[in-house]
Amino acid sequence: MNELMDRVKPIAEAARWWAEEKAQKDFAYDKDLMGLCAIASAKLFRDLQKESIPAQIHVWFGGHVFLTVEDYVVDITATQFPDFKTTPVVILHEREATAFEYFTSDKSFTSDDALRKYQQKSRWPAYQIAFTK
Repeated sequence: MNELMDRVKPIAEAARWWAEEKAQKDFAYDKDLMGLCAIASAKLFRDLQKESIPAQIHVWFGGHVFLTVEDYVVDITATQFPDFKTTPVVILHEREATAFEYFTSDKSFTSDDALRKYQQKSRWPAYQIAFTK
């Protein structure tokens, strides 16, 4: 990886722990965090912003949300997929990430609010819609 990803990783790990705690308290989400990707990605997006690390939010048409930071995919809910069942924080260069269809970006956003509006307009289930605070 690189120096920027060395800064991103602990922030992503903390957001993952937050998501795991949320999943334990709310039975709407699976242990593998399925259904929590947009909420967790929006949280991570805001946490990165606080550290002045620019990121983009991406949506795969199959219903998965992840981030990119520069040319790296950062995903804290990829445990819902067999390839990453045991990897709580996935950080892959975009060249590597193209091997996995769920890291294909069909829509991208530069704010958590834009993601939320897209989800509402697209009629995502209410329990999966990203928070903006």
